[in-house]
Amino acid sequence: MPPQVLKTILGHSSLAMTMDLYSHVLPDTKAEEMEKIAKAF
Repeated sequence: MPPQVLKTILGHSSLAMTMDLYSHVLPDTKAEEMEKIAKAF
């Protein structure tokens, strides 16, 4: 979901608040993204 949409749904006053609360990186997601970077090089 686009962050701006989530911000509006949750009624947050700023995008920074939404991102601080909900943008934590899960270990599996981090590993997947690191694999993409490794394949690019």
